[in-house]
Amino acid sequence: MEHDRRKILVEEPRIALCLEYLHNGSLQDHISDEFSGLDWDTRYRIMEGVCRGLYHIHRNLKKPLYHLDLKPANILLSKTMQPKLADFGLSRIFRNEELTRTTKSPLGTLGYQPPEYIERGEVSEKFDIFSLGVVMIHLVSGRGGFERYACMHSEEFINQVKTNWRKRFKQLQRNSLRKVKVYCHEVETCTRIALNCVEKDTQKRPDIDMVINNLKDRKTHRFKSTWTSSFRQDGRMYGSYMPYSNRYLNKLMSGSICTETKFYRREKLPNVGEEFIIGRKEEKQKIVASLLQSMTQHITILPIYGIGGIGKTTIAKLIYYDTNFNSYSRVWVYVSPKFDLKKVGNTVISQLSSEESQINETQMIHSCLMKLLSGKKVLIVLDDLWEDSLFQLNNLKDMLSYGDSINVIVIVTTRSKHVAENVSTNVEPHKIEPLTDSMCWDIMKQRSNFEAKNHKEHLAHIGMEIAVKCGGVALAAQSLGFMLKPMELCDEWIEVRDSDIWNKSISKDANSPNHVLASLMLSCTKMDRCLILCFIYCAIFPKGHHIVKEELIQQWISLGFIQPTKLHSNMQICEKYILQLIENLVYLDLSHCQIKITARVFSGLTNIQHLNLSKSLIHGGDGLEGLQEAVGGLTELRYLNLSGCFENLRPDEVLSFVDRICRLTNLVHLDLSFNLGLVSVPESIGSLRKLHTLDLLCCRNLVTLPKCMFNMDSMKMLNVTCCPHLDQSTLPRYRYFTLPYFEVHADDGESTSNIGLLRYVNPTHELYISGLDNTISAEEVDSINLSQKQGIQSLSLSWTRDAQRSVEDMEVLGKLVPPDTLKCFELRGYDSMSFPTWVMGITLYLPRLTKVVLWELRKCNSLPPLGQLPTLQKLVIGGMDSTLTVDEGFCCAGPGAFPLLQELQLCQMENLEVWNTTYSCGQSNEDVQEFMFPNLRELLIRDCPKLRLKPCPPKTVGWKIENSDNVLSSWDEEGEIDLAALFPSRKEFKKLWEGKTKVPAACSAQFEKCRKPGASYNACPERVEVKSSKLPLGKWRLFRHLLPTYDLRISCCTYATSGSSQEIIQGLAFIESLCLEDDAQSELPNWLGELTSLETLEISKYPGLEAPLDGMKQLAHLRKLSLINCRSMSALPQWLGELISLKELIISEWPNLSDFPESMQLLTSLKMLRLERCPRITALPGWLGDLASLKILVISNCKGIVSLPDSIQKITRLVRV
Repeated sequence: MEHDRRKILVEEPRIALCLEYLHNGSLQDHISDEFSGLDWDTRYRIMEGVCRGLYHIHRNLKKPLYHLDLKPANILLSKTMQPKLADFGLSRIFRNEELTRTTKSPLGTLGYQPPEYIERGEVSEKFDIFSLGVVMIHLVSGRGGFERYACMHSEEFINQVKTNWRKRFKQLQRNSLRKVKVYCHEVETCTRIALNCVEKDTQKRPDIDMVINNLKDRKTHRFKSTWTSSFRQDGRMYGSYMPYSNRYLNKLMSGSICTETKFYRREKLPNVGEEFIIGRKEEKQKIVASLLQSMTQHITILPIYGIGGIGKTTIAKLIYYDTNFNSYSRVWVYVSPKFDLKKVGNTVISQLSSEESQINETQMIHSCLMKLLSGKKVLIVLDDLWEDSLFQLNNLKDMLSYGDSINVIVIVTTRSKHVAENVSTNVEPHKIEPLTDSMCWDIMKQRSNFEAKNHKEHLAHIGMEIAVKCGGVALAAQSLGFMLKPMELCDEWIEVRDSDIWNKSISKDANSPNHVLASLMLSCTKMDRCLILCFIYCAIFPKGHHIVKEELIQQWISLGFIQPTKLHSNMQICEKYILQLIENLVYLDLSHCQIKITARVFSGLTNIQHLNLSKSLIHGGDGLEGLQEAVGGLTELRYLNLSGCFENLRPDEVLSFVDRICRLTNLVHLDLSFNLGLVSVPESIGSLRKLHTLDLLCCRNLVTLPKCMFNMDSMKMLNVTCCPHLDQSTLPRYRYFTLPYFEVHADDGESTSNIGLLRYVNPTHELYISGLDNTISAEEVDSINLSQKQGIQSLSLSWTRDAQRSVEDMEVLGKLVPPDTLKCFELRGYDSMSFPTWVMGITLYLPRLTKVVLWELRKCNSLPPLGQLPTLQKLVIGGMDSTLTVDEGFCCAGPGAFPLLQELQLCQMENLEVWNTTYSCGQSNEDVQEFMFPNLRELLIRDCPKLRLKPCPPKTVGWKIENSDNVLSSWDEEGEIDLAALFPSRKEFKKLWEGKTKVPAACSAQFEKCRKPGASYNACPERVEVKSSKLPLGKWRLFRHLLPTYDLRISCCTYATSGSSQEIIQGLAFIESLCLEDDAQSELPNWLGELTSLETLEISKYPGLEAPLDGMKQLAHLRKLSLINCRSMSALPQWLGELISLKELIISEWPNLSDFPESMQLLTSLKMLRLERCPRITALPGWLGDLASLKILVISNCKGIVSLPDSIQKITRLVRV
């Protein structure tokens, strides 16, 4: 090529445009509602990033740039979900124009364009703000969020969105109540900002500066990983080291890390397993028995007192988790030496209400406690009470005694006998007696890993002599055991035994004897000097306080407690000290831990026996192998809880992890519940020869169990509740039992069945016992003490139909008295003619029942008296072949039968002939008639061919009648009143019925006849469904005895569509909503056009229908029309355009429909048009733009439609396509 008369050789230039690769595609792919998809933090970061991007193009450029097409499809997401604004194509069109201008070009995306642009073509920076608001609404509430907002008030929308997010936040158990409140506040703030952005008036819309400032105003507390302080020792035991630390105490007590907060959240207490406790089981049982005997009092306060370290808190925890109190609400309060009555009250309120309480007024605390305690069973533990003022103790007792019908048990632990005597009520204070020397030696052996030592025979005698010095105090024995653990030589043990420290006077406190503190001080002498200072520092924290690990380390360093070395930094030494302090733990609870669980967490915890990792985060990847080895090396472990902690692992990683766990041969209890990644249990579980309990609750993807479980003799309990895909054939159900499903079984020739196994467990929530026909004797049934299992709320008892029995069903049922905590009760297959005493007096035995199911009680000729159950809400009765009537005996004596019953089902009652819907409840000679079910909302009568209701239909809101024609037809003509002739509409009738308008004189006599007590017209259902009736419509006399019904659904009623009765049609005259469904009919009923009050009509499953009735065009009030599955029809009727009131039209599953009638363009009131599964439609008509009121257009599975007509731009109100 030539340039300035010179020849230049060049290669062909090529232009490349390099763009950042964005891994997560567009925001459009990640939009979802409040209940699923992206978490809140991610959504917020996206909103914040989009706002920063808009700020840059609006404010930081020399000439402001407007995007003009901001929508989720144009927001791209990086690998870390950071948003990037893309597709500035439209912004270039206006780049060099003035800041605010108008245009006639219909550019952009419908739904994201502001009103001023649609109506006037006006473009400004407020265009982007409106689009931003729509995007934010999608982010906080999903794709349909803007549509929901368009249909409701702003505050209603904000509350709905916030409520939905609150439900999601609460489902994440790692979220505290405080964190939930913070998040909900953020949701509300962002939603309000979004709604301000979509204001129609541009002047009310904020600019991007205001949006960003409002977002910055949010206040968020980020939660750091916490470390629970378990160091509660008295500072006086540290001897010469204490003066050195005293110089810092004033500074320490004012630090942020130990500031005492006003509100104490309810923490999950360690569930102390009784198998780990030595010497206190019988004592606990004695205390529980004493409490159960004193339950007649409305409040029982039992003090437990004894010297420090003897085990008061341990016994309190054993009582707290005892199964006898499963039906109680439980509260644990750390009181501490500094007594604060308001703090105690607020803590009780917070734990009972699950909401933070910071009430300062004593009277308000009393009022709140009165509401929370009234009518409830509550167990409260006040741990470590020191207050000895009789005035303060009386105030405490008075505060906990407020409320009506309360049943409160209070356990108080204290060192002072004086405090115990002053605080107790109707039971004697319990003094904790010292353990025996042999018990202390057992504790020391357990903590020192004695069985693994080489010279046990020589050490045993010395160890027993050291145990004597413990004085029966468990804390001293534990401390000495930990200290002796690394000592292998006899000389070291002798040095401990003969130490001069046993002879020194250390304690001046009678409640902390010398031998106790001496044993603890001996443990400290083996610590590094700097570690002792760190340990002393931990003693300043109140009991039960949470210590933030990172802040604790910074305090240690700043106070000069840490001496760095050449090999290790300050931080490394601090981490080492923390591990040393927890090294000798036997119990470790990391449940709901938000830090990443790694192998390093468990280094050194070789003595751990109880490990709770439930809801913690176990991650896959390179560190998983090491973590498996670390947990698999905890050889002393007896209890392991891995509930819900495998959510980040693949199924093969879960299986590998569980396989490693099966090396822990001492395991007694293994909890793998709520792990969706658990598909199978490895064969290696058979090596756990001590395993007693395996919990697989809600492992929903579990498919099989290994065959080796058939040979696990130690296994006594397997929980496979909510495992829907589990192969039932792999359940070795006869070797042990599964919960909640227990099948009674007895092998041939056996003298007992397996039902006796139930005596050893207290199931929680549910228990389903089947195969009761296999019981051998009533005595073995009685031995399970079902009434004492207070944790059961739902119970099902069933016998096999037509099976042989060894014991009469009535005798077996008589021994199965449920606990009074029961809420749901099912009885199936019972084959005796009558019921035992407790069933006939069920109101006294089971006063909390809300649901009862009686099914296939074939020989019972009468129903038990359920009418006076005060809380019964649902009743299902079916398959009772010998029952002929439902009458007053069902209601029991007295007025107010079934006061709360809302749902009743009568099914498969082939011989039931009469249901008396009213009963006499008058006293003496009075005859007062009341409805049997005064508050019924849902009534189902199915397969009751002989049933007749008298004297009138029942009162109910919804009524479904299926294959029970006598209910429809068996009504007398005498006394019928033509309501349609008296009143012009249903709404007018309702006003008259409710007394809102005056009854015309011409019809007052007939109207009063309707209102007469006992008249059939008292029944006024809103919804009625009739299914599988073989009667012609002329015999549906029931509708002549109902007050106007709003909604009617007729399904599979072949003869109802042919022929009619003018009288019956008049009975249907007030119906406003009708659904017709019948796949065996080819014609619609000829009376359809006469229902002129219809506002909603659905015609479904009429595959043979060729044309709708012309009479339908008379339905002038029709507002919604659904035509579904009319496969034979190829065209919509021309008269469709005459339905000028129509607002919603749904056309679904019309395979032959290819076009629309021209008359449809007259539907100017239409707001919603939905087309589904209409494959032959290839284009929408051009007149679609004439439907000016259209807001929603839905096209689903119409493969022929590939584009929208240009005329759609004319529909300015369209909000969703």
